[in-house]
Amino acid sequence: QLEGGGTATLDIELAYLELPVLAHVAPAVGRFRPVFFGGPSPALQIGCDLQLVIQPEPIRVTCSEADITFREWDLGMVVGGGVEAHLNRATLALEARYTAGLRSILDDARVDNRSFAILLALTF
Repeated sequence: QLEGGGTATLDIELAYLELPVLAHVAPAVGRFRPVFFGGPSPALQIGCDLQLVIQPEPIRVTCSEADITFREWDLGMVVGGGVEAHLNRATLALEARYTAGLRSILDDARVDNRSFAILLALTF
């Protein structure tokens, strides 16, 4: 709620460097194989920006400029699955994964990170 009435949207953009430690299960059932994975994913915050969306022009600042402190690290849990195609000397994989943060990113309120990703990978 804004002073004088009206509302605004606060867009929080956090960037993390993640190191997922995942158990990976891929039954050997031919050239195309289903895959399932899951495990913890510690993450270190490497960027933070805020944008207050108001008219006529949004206001964009870094978190340090706005004097708002978000926790510097998070711990998430990853689950996902997909399909791998084993080629002659490479593997092509299409995967979907969901990551849920286990810690609040703020000290004063419960706000968690959540992400969904679709990945296309080629390994050789």
